[in-house]
Amino acid sequence: MPAKKDSDSSLSDDFSFNLFVQKAQRFCVFQERSIYQTEKKLKEWGAAEKTILKVLKLLQKNDFINQNRFIESFVNGKLKNNKWGKMKIVAELRNHRIAEENINEYLQKIDDALYLKILMDLIIKKEKELTKESNIQIRKQKIINFCMSKGFDFERINTLIKSLK
Repeated sequence: MPAKKDSDSSLSDDFSFNLFVQKAQRFCVFQERSIYQTEKKLKEWGAAEKTILKVLKLLQKNDFINQNRFIESFVNGKLKNNKWGKMKIVAELRNHRIAEENINEYLQKIDDALYLKILMDLIIKKEKELTKESNIQIRKQKIINFCMSKGFDFERINTLIKSLK
């Protein structure tokens, strides 16, 4: 009888492993995911640590998760769609437990002209919103604060603001 219990347990383990694999595959097909995001989701679903490692390994092997593809998609999406600067992108990639060398590699791929255009567009947009602000210094400070909250560095912001005058 004990042998039957072991085989039942094994079948149960296989079933739950396959269930976690299927759920994780659907999770990863929806959009690019980091290893960390997928691991976190598997923990939320109640997967054991050993199962999580096996599922992640299988997902990587079958190309459901690809860290480089995730980084590239994340950087491009946050820059072009969300209009984030490099500092905010870096902070968020660190939250995904991405290695610094990988972060730096993809940041270097960002086209400087596109980056400056996005920043310039943000400055112009914010300046138009602040037309009622009569104090030039306060207006400038609000623009700087806004752009810095989007993850752009002070030096570039300040340089572009000066070039507008």
